[in-house]
Amino acid sequence: MLGSGTLGVIIVGVLQYLGNKHGKLEDEYRNLYQEVKEELKAYKAEHEKVEDDLEKEVSELKATVIEKDREISELKGILREAKKTISEYKRLIREDEKNGSNYKS
Repeated sequence: MLGSGTLGVIIVGVLQYLGNKHGKLEDEYRNLYQEVKEELKAYKAEHEKVEDDLEKEVSELKATVIEKDREISELKGILREAKKTISEYKRLIREDEKNGSNYKS
């Protein structure tokens, strides 16, 4: 049978062992927490960069769409003028054909 002194030494030894184990686990937890925190910070920075890049690209695309819309409007105006000119030429040709038949002998 163990004496109370020996039992006390064993208990103190077990408590120290558990305390050391707890301390090591606590250190591992802190290290893992710090790693996760740093990775999250890096991820957040990368996410913000991607978001900024996308916003810039969207702005550029909007500007391109506005410019192309302006060009399309100009081309539509040119097309309308061309149609009017063609109609006018057709009218003149019909008149010439009509008047030309009057000049034939």
